[in-house]
Amino acid sequence: MLQFGKQIAIFTLLATIAFIGACGSDSTNPVEPDGLTLTLSETSTWIASEVEIQAELLYPGREAPDCDWYVDGVLGGDTVSGSITQDNPATYTAPIAAPVSGEVEIMAVWSQDETVQGIETLLVNTPIVELVMEADGVQVEGEIEVDAEITFDDRTRAEFDWYVDGILGGDAASGTITQDTPAVYSAPSEIPDGGTVQVMAKWRTLPDLYFVEGNLEILFTIKHVNATLGQDEPGRGSIDSPFRTITYTLGEVTPNDTILVAPGTYGPDLGEASGNIIQNGVTLRGTDRDACILETDPENDSSVFYMFSGTIEHFTLRNQGYPESDMIWGIQLQGSATVRDVHCLDPFHNQPIRTVNAGTVGLIEDCLIDFRAYPTENQGLYISGSPQSIIRNTTIMGCMEGIYIRQDKEPVIEGCTISENYSGIFILEGANPDLGGGAGGSLGMNVIQNNVCGIKNYSDLEVYALYNTWTENPPVEGPGYPCDYYNYGESSLIWELP
Repeated sequence: MLQFGKQIAIFTLLATIAFIGACGSDSTNPVEPDGLTLTLSETSTWIASEVEIQAELLYPGREAPDCDWYVDGVLGGDTVSGSITQDNPATYTAPIAAPVSGEVEIMAVWSQDETVQGIETLLVNTPIVELVMEADGVQVEGEIEVDAEITFDDRTRAEFDWYVDGILGGDAASGTITQDTPAVYSAPSEIPDGGTVQVMAKWRTLPDLYFVEGNLEILFTIKHVNATLGQDEPGRGSIDSPFRTITYTLGEVTPNDTILVAPGTYGPDLGEASGNIIQNGVTLRGTDRDACILETDPENDSSVFYMFSGTIEHFTLRNQGYPESDMIWGIQLQGSATVRDVHCLDPFHNQPIRTVNAGTVGLIEDCLIDFRAYPTENQGLYISGSPQSIIRNTTIMGCMEGIYIRQDKEPVIEGCTISENYSGIFILEGANPDLGGGAGGSLGMNVIQNNVCGIKNYSDLEVYALYNTWTENPPVEGPGYPCDYYNYGESSLIWELP
């Protein structure tokens, strides 16, 4: 009897211990958990991406508990906040559009006790689509590369559909665009209504949600001028509807526009005014240098053009009626401007091209000034003020002074032909041009030949003139005429290395 009773007592004790252990109250974990910990594989994600989430009871040593999973209070989530599986670990899938708040609340509830919960916040990021343009303007019939990037899942390269004015691939009126990334936009042959087009990139994965619309525009910047077919009226400027005069068109341009001039004579008989101003980076370009004539007003003594910036190129400059004409100058560079491929065969009372004013950084290149029909009358180029001008690949012939340089000048002269002038280059006191090998970086390569005096140097500074071609080899120094150079001042002209 005693033996039998002892066995019953032991069995009862074991059963009690087993029952207590089943309730989680063994010596290691004596108390039931009152919460869950959630471990997210990522604390921030992108739209339409997945995140794994592990739920564990607050004390260790238990298997992953069965849980009910909620997103923003909805079991299993929804299309607005994203969905979540009912496994452990669970998989959260973000919606295709990020919530307004930019975050969602993930909650796990222990299926054995709904009071035992775990809550974490997960950020859901919105991708950013950006356009990258190599320039903000393109000329008619020109091309420009347009790139698109999307910040998504650590990737910056994605596939896009490209639209111009809402049309996939564009059309002939607004221009066309390739379907690559980067894409190439090709402008139409005429300026569209309004002068601008809209380029749009849509992310192919979610095209209705992630795209760039109207943030960047391509600006068409050519205004056409035609003396024969044009009319000076608002709204014109296309190749089929050109303006008539340069003077009127200058009042219709925006910064960095190009005025493209058809063959014709543009002078007072057409209604052109003298003293026109070129600024704001505007380019005045002739389509045919010999057939595009800029003609002076013989009764006006101001310049044909004043240039504060921008470019004049591919024209013939004519001073009609010389020497009776009152016109003093042709083109004055009063700022950082360019004169390129301009031919002038008529003298002006002073010069056809001159640079003046402090800070002027003019570029004169590929020009021809030929006054041999009026030998040794007036000057070709006049360099004054405080410019650091460049005169390059320009031919000057038949002048009293081919290039006249004064007032603390340091122009760079290279690749020029200066021939058959009385004085090829006239340098006054204080001027220090670089004719080759000097501080300005001139490459020399000037041809200074067959002048009465190639270089008259009155400067008190050393003038470098290396790497040039002279009438004589070695060049002959004055005072006797003809000569290649003559140092009238206290300095010297350096034509060879020591």
